[in-house]
Parts: sequence; C-alpha cells; structure tokens
Amino acid sequence: MEEDRDSLLKHENELALNLYKYIMTGEWKEIVEMYEKHTLSAITTRINTSGDTVLHAAVFIAPEEVVQQLVQIIIKLSLESCLWLINNDGNTPLHVAASTGRLNICILIARYEGFSGDARNNIGESPIFLAAFHGYKSIFLYLHLQFLEFYDKDLESANPAYRRNDGETALHWAIRWEYFDLAFEILRVEPSIAYAVNELGITPLHLLASKPSVFRSGSHFGWWKSIIYHCIYVEDLMHEATHKELIDSVIEKIDKSSKTEDDNFPENYQTCIRFYQVLRNTAQSVIERCRDRNADVESPSNVTEQSEQKESLHQFLRRHYADCFSIFHLLYTIFIRVILGLGYEGIRSRKRKHVYSVQIMKILMETTSKDAKFDFTSGMDPHQTKNQQELLDKEGSPAPPPFPDNTTQHGNKRNEKTETTILLAARNGITEMVEYILNKFPMAIDNKSEGQNIVLLAAKNRQTHVLQLLLEQEFVKRKLIHEVDTDENNALHLAAQIGKQRPWLIPGAALQMQWEIKWYEFVKDKMPQHFCYQVNKESKTPEEIFTESHEDLVKQGGEWLNKTSESCSVVAALIATVAFASSTTIPGNINEENGKPNLESHSMLTIFAASSLIALCFSITALFSFLAILTSRYEQKDFHRDLPKKLLLGLTSLLISITSMLISFCAGHYFMLKNKLKDKVFPVYAATCLPIVFFAIQQLPLYVDIVWAIYKKVPRSSFKAVSL
Repeated sequence: MEEDRDSLLKHENELALNLYKYIMTGEWKEIVEMYEKHTLSAITTRINTSGDTVLHAAVFIAPEEVVQQLVQIIIKLSLESCLWLINNDGNTPLHVAASTGRLNICILIARYEGFSGDARNNIGESPIFLAAFHGYKSIFLYLHLQFLEFYDKDLESANPAYRRNDGETALHWAIRWEYFDLAFEILRVEPSIAYAVNELGITPLHLLASKPSVFRSGSHFGWWKSIIYHCIYVEDLMHEATHKELIDSVIEKIDKSSKTEDDNFPENYQTCIRFYQVLRNTAQSVIERCRDRNADVESPSNVTEQSEQKESLHQFLRRHYADCFSIFHLLYTIFIRVILGLGYEGIRSRKRKHVYSVQIMKILMETTSKDAKFDFTSGMDPHQTKNQQELLDKEGSPAPPPFPDNTTQHGNKRNEKTETTILLAARNGITEMVEYILNKFPMAIDNKSEGQNIVLLAAKNRQTHVLQLLLEQEFVKRKLIHEVDTDENNALHLAAQIGKQRPWLIPGAALQMQWEIKWYEFVKDKMPQHFCYQVNKESKTPEEIFTESHEDLVKQGGEWLNKTSESCSVVAALIATVAFASSTTIPGNINEENGKPNLESHSMLTIFAASSLIALCFSITALFSFLAILTSRYEQKDFHRDLPKKLLLGLTSLLISITSMLISFCAGHYFMLKNKLKDKVFPVYAATCLPIVFFAIQQLPLYVDIVWAIYKKVPRSSFKAVSL
C-alpha cells in the first residue's frame, strides 16, 4: 500500500513538474493536451510552492484562447467547482484575472454557475476589491453587477465584497491610488462605503484630504504652463449607463473585434482622419445646400415654401452642429498642443485630477451628511461611519466614539490618532476642502487636534492660503486666533518655529531664510499686537523662538552666499580687467594730424566704445556688490532685504557686463572680418554669443527665484502631504 502511495506521489510530482515546465516555456498546446489526457489530476495539481494550479498560471500569462480552451474542458467534465480552487494565498483564478486586468477572462469565468465574486482570500480581498485596488474600472463594474445578478442582493448587502479584513475598502484604495473615475463609479454602485473606516479610523475623505497634489491649490505651474492649464477644458465625471445596461456596455467596449478600422491608427493619424471626414461632410453639405437653393430659384415661391426653407435651414444647422464643433475642437487642439508648446498631456492629466478630486469630495460630503450622525459641539468629525462599531466589534476591541477630537482608534496591530477631515485638509493646505467644509458644516471650525485649532495648525504648517482664508471670517478674528495650544503657544509662536523639512518652494538656504522672515512678518501683521510679547510655558516670546530655531538656517544661508559671491566676484574681476584693456584700445588707430580716430564716422566704433564702457562699469558694480555680501555680518534681519537685493544687483550687473563685453568684442573685430566673411560675419557673431546664452539659461532659475523672493509678499508652501 505504501508502494502505491509512493508511486502515486511520484506520478503527481512528475505531472506537476511537466506542467510547470510547459508553462514557463509557453508550450500551451501541450498544456491543453495534458488537460484532456489527465483530466482531474492535471486540473487540480499544484504546480509551484505558491499552491497555484495550471488555471491560475494560465490566467496570469497565457493567451485568452488558451484560457478559454482550459475552461471549456473543465466545464465539459462538469467540474465547475475547479474554477474556484484557491492557492496558498486564498486566491481563485478570478482573483488573478481581476488583479491582472484581463476583463475577457473575468467574463469567461464569472458567467458559469458557482460564480464566486464575493470569495475572499486570506486577507479578505475579493475579486471585486482587487479590481478596484489595481484600478480596473471595467472589471470592477462587471463583477459588481454580475455579483448582484447571481445573488440577487441589494447594494448594501454587497458591502462585504468591497471590504478587506483590516477595514480598507475599494474606495479607500481608489482614492489612495488616485483612480478618481473608478472612485466615482464605486460611489455610484456602493454609496454606503463613502463613510466606511478602516481599523485606524481613516475614511476615504481623510485619504483625499491627505493628497494636496490632486487639488489646484496644491499644484504650482510656471507662467506658460498656467496659460495652457487655463485653456484646457475638462468635463466633470458622468455616468453613461444604468445598472441594467452596464454589463452589456462594458462587454461591448472591451470586445477587440468590434474596433473600427480607424482605431488601429495612432492618435495623430486619427485626428487627421477625423479632420478629413469633417471637411468632406462639410463640403457635401454645402453642395447639397447650393443645389436646393438653385432648385428653389427655378420653382415658383410662396409663403409656405419660404417657411419650409427656414425649417430646412434650421434642420441643416442642427444636423451639422457636430461637424462645426469638431472643427472648433481641432483648431483648439492645434492651438494648445502646437502653438503653446509641449507638455499638454501632462498638464491636462493634472487638471483632470483637480476637477475630479473636487467632484469626489463633494459627493463624499453630501453622502456622509445624509447618512451619518455627527455632533460638532463635541468635536466629532462630520464624516463618521455607522459601520465603525461593527468593524471594531469584529476585531474584538471596544469601540470608542466615532472620530472624537484627539481620540486614539484601537486596533489589533497598532494605535493611530486620527484628525478630523477639516484639520487634515488645513494641515495639507487644501483650501478647496477647507472652504467647502466650512460652508457646509460651519461648526467644524471648532475642531481641535492635540489642543490645536485650525488656525494654529495652519500657522504651524505654514499654510499661507489656508490662513488667509480663515482670517477672512469674523469668528476666527474674534475667537480662534486668541486660543493657545497645550504648551500655551499662540499662532505667532508656532509660526516662529521651523521644522526639519524645508517648507518653502525655493532653493538656497539664504532665500529660505528670507521667506521664513516674510512668513513670520505676515503672521505677525495678522495677529493682535500683544502676541509679540506673550510667553509660552517655557517663558519664551515668539521672537526668542524664531531666533533660536533659525540659527542653523542663518549659518547655512551665510555659507551659501559666501560661495556664490566668491565665484561670481572672480568672474566679475576678470571681465573688469578685459573691459578696461579693450576700452583703451581703439580700432583703426588715431590720426596723428588731428588726434581723432581714423574710424570715427563708423557706427561700429561707437558701439565698441559704448559697450566697452558699459562692460567696465557694470563689472565693477557687480564686483562691489559681491564684496559687500562677503563683508556682511549675516544677521537674521540682513536676510530680509539687504542681502537678497545685493545678490540680485550683483547677478544683474554681471549678466549685463558679460553681454556688453561680447558686443564690444564683435564690434571691434567687425572691421577685420567684414571684407573677408562679408554676409557670413553676423552668423559668426551669433555663434560667439552662445556662451552668454548658456550662462543666462543656467542662471535664469536662480535669478527668477531671487526676484520672486524679494517682491513676493507672502511665500507659498511646498504642500508636502501628511502620510496616513
């Protein structure tokens, strides 16, 4: 008997080894033959240490035709239950298909009896959840509706398929990965999870509030990108089909055989084809219109015919409205992509996220305000969940009040403090969310986190736009700005502190220090006068905190200015030497009889003399400016205006002196080269000016940053998100 068992085990091992070898080499024909030959043993054999069957592996990498053949063999043998075999992770082949984005295979497997759309693996992930996790909207919608059709359940009872063991839902991950079109559909088919929480007490709205980059207030563009951004139009997300129509529409959209001939061309070719079609349709319409008009001229006219002509004209305009819109859209696309430059798709993608994120935010707010109970007077978040008690009871932990202020959510793994949504949005500088919450839930302004209200959080995290928005409200001016935290720090104390990370979007320690001073002065001007003298628990005023916390930054700023000034002063001294030598040399020599230059009447001599003088004057000015920086005391107050202006003057003078020196050089050599090179002399001079062009390109970002830092009254934050 043991021999039979050993023989059977050996046979299974050989079979598994052969199947695995054929899968790795892509010999799918042999796999199908072994399926037909060995039937049940080949279907159920585990081929690797992960416990995968052949069908698991085939769903991963095999062509769809092969998977279809394997499934047909299983169905032919009435072994439908083998479609739902699990591996060591608890995943069925449908799990694999959903996580790899193979919609046709999902449709192939899920249509048979025994559909297990709510089957959950070892960590509680269903195929529907995995489809959302990986951002496959079509698969998610298909499996959701297939699940409802097979089990005839309402939306609320389908909720377990969307939730993992740790409480994470499909909506959590759709927002975390920024699949907002998918999140929009999830909220449509399963609105109850809008206010679901995980074991750490985090809602989907919390995740959205931790992503400032998906909002317009958290994104910064250059001037030309801003022009493109405002020229791009993005429509809101819309639902295209009803629940009953959705399965058919999804299958129709993914059917590759239904693609038109035009769909096989690249996007640019398709644009050209559409443009040709629009011109052809327009030409045909104009010809038909002209023929109708000629026919009307030949026939007798009356009142009835005139009314019919007006009606036909109206129908003509309505019929060709789409053609006119297509022409307009084509011209608009050419203007955006060609005239305004590259980067169109990237900017459009970012604007799409900005539009969609606001739309998702409003849906979440409206859904939670309808279904959730909340109490602002006790500091509870307006977006608490009615499912939190069930989740915590399931994990065996006592349920604390839903999202109270400064409350620790207890799970089996770790403890985590959860802020209210408005405080998290204020911390991350999302003005859209802060403004919307305050308009919809005015009492949320009283929420606190670790003893800090929304004004203190905005000041601590240097969120200038949020602070400006809050200070426009009378309630904030009269009450909130006077509150202090548990260490008795007021808003000016917190604004004076500096964190480990650089909060400002500007390079260089000196410019960072300048914006630190501007930020402190900005908050100081907005606060009552006595805040400057108020002390905290450590008996320190805001001025003292600012001085102590910025000592390292002042030191780094001084070192940066020293290195920059030393390098630039060497260049300025070299240019001054060359400019002085060239200014004393006159092309063409001097007439000994009258003491005047021989080329006095030539315009190039005037250009040479003027450019040499300008180069000399501005190079000396640049040299003095950099020397003034090198001899500075580098005190905190010097970084506000004095040192940045000296640096700006030095760089500007240096750039002008280099340009003037090159002009002087070209003008002096014009007399020697004009007869030899003739019409080629100006291209030679243009090539000679390339060094100044390269220098300007390299120094332009620093120059712009200095100008921006000097003339910008309120610095802008870097919007580094708080991770959840």
